Amino acid sequence: MAWGATAQEAGGQVAGDELMPDADIVATRVVEIDAPPAAIWPWLVQMGPGRGGAYTYAWIERRLGIDIRNTDRIIPELQDLKVGDEIPMPGYAMRVERLDPGRVLVIRSSNHAWVWSFELRPVNGRTRLISRNRFDTAALPMRDKLAYPASPAWCRSCGWPTTNAAGTGGCMSGIARGSRKTTPGPCGGCSRWCRCGA
Repeated sequence: MAWGATAQEAGGQVAGDELMPDADIVATRVVEIDAPPAAIWPWLVQMGPGRGGAYTYAWIERRLGIDIRNTDRIIPELQDLKVGDEIPMPGYAMRVERLDPGRVLVIRSSNHAWVWSFELRPVNGRTRLISRNRFDTAALPMRDKLAYPASPAWCRSCGWPTTNAAGTGGCMSGIARGSRKTTPGPCGGCSRWCRCGA
């Protein structure tokens, strides 16, 4: 499954693929953001429940039993994410497996059912934000299946689009909005969308 990705991005390697090489579901989503990686990175590293949120639709998170609050600002005390850190989720945790500041963030669920990778790729003064989800559906508890992209057969049987497809798309749109807001404008001290006249 791929949304917004070129054929090369959808079929190519993304950091974290090696953590689940035989995933039965792989979903790649890409958004191009008019901001440098340095403006996007702070929004990625502060994600999570009890942290910066997921920048997505709160009703989706509540439906999944996740008490999440989305912030609209960069939180300095949440910027020191490290490999090995765990982000608590209902019933499991997301462990930071790889972190290359300004470039790559890979997290994996403690039940080994999900690997979520982010890569920031600069292109012509903009950034391609790549999100790849890899899933082992056999390792997923039944209650969690709605939170993940479904296989075609499962989707046909339930007749309902999965919340993950909407949630990840909303997350990436939220990151894009936040990073554009925090990219310095011509005056050097406020957003490029400011009206300071500089």
